[in-house]
Amino acid sequence: MLNFNRCLHDTATRYARTRFTIPKPKPIPSSNPRKPTQTTHYLKNLEVTPPIPPSTANKQFHISDTHPLWQFFHTNIKDNKKSHDYITPPSQLDTQSRSWSITELRRKSFNDLHSLWYACLRQRNIFAREMHLINTETSSNKNNHVHSLQQINEKCRVTMWRIRHVLSERDYAFRIARSTTTNNVIDQLSEQVETTEQLERFQYAVFGISEIISENVIDRKFIDGLKYITNLKLKILAKKHDTLNEKLVNDLQLNYRDNTSSMGINDLAEAFIVFIAEFDLESSIEACDAIKELRSDPKNKISKYDELETISKYIKQLKESSSSQDEVEVTPEAI
Repeated sequence: MLNFNRCLHDTATRYARTRFTIPKPKPIPSSNPRKPTQTTHYLKNLEVTPPIPPSTANKQFHISDTHPLWQFFHTNIKDNKKSHDYITPPSQLDTQSRSWSITELRRKSFNDLHSLWYACLRQRNIFAREMHLINTETSSNKNNHVHSLQQINEKCRVTMWRIRHVLSERDYAFRIARSTTTNNVIDQLSEQVETTEQLERFQYAVFGISEIISENVIDRKFIDGLKYITNLKLKILAKKHDTLNEKLVNDLQLNYRDNTSSMGINDLAEAFIVFIAEFDLESSIEACDAIKELRSDPKNKISKYDELETISKYIKQLKESSSSQDEVEVTPEAI
């Protein structure tokens, strides 16, 4: 039977002392060191220099005048010499200015608001840096200078807040316009259309249809807009000219004055003929004759499922004819 004597061992303690108290020997330099880590750590003796305290008097570094960070410093121009100051002199602070009002900002485009936002943001960064430097120094007029910077900084902050307010208004109006019934809004806008220029602006604003037809994206929105513009053109001209109104009633059974034809022109081929025609009486009468001839053959009616393919073919033919500088005749054979 084995006899074990109880005793205390200090092996772990000696290992711990050796591990943490004896300096680790310098490793053998690698024959293929990984640059720059091993080369810097093992093959060179680096000395850490004491830090340089930041101060406005510390100008021992030479920085190029074209460095982009100079935009965050005040610039002095004297005798055609450009110099940069770490702190804006109190005499050059614009304390008489004011913040932009919401009414003024509402007249600006998105790009103008975007530029103004970042101009205020840059200016606030300048003021934050200058106030930090002033607070770390001892000066008699320190409080007055900081107060002036805080006043201008607050004006920039208010301007930025108002820019966000104006953008929020536009975003809210855009969401409301998309969520409400667009038919009523479109009908109200269409009542103000009277000239060709107004019609072009209306179709581009509502349906995104450009006056250069070959530049449009062919999708369902384009087809719906094309049909709406077609009926709008005939409706406006029919109310102005009795001759066109009688022709629409007799030949096409369309009476836009009494609104008895709620559907109007719904076939893509018929709508395309009126759409590419000029916005005048003579062209509209020719378009009505072409539609009448087109209706004489029931095979000319286009199914709703074939409209995208058909309109793409129409626009391709129109583009080829315009490139050859040939006039497009409003006839069934032309489409």
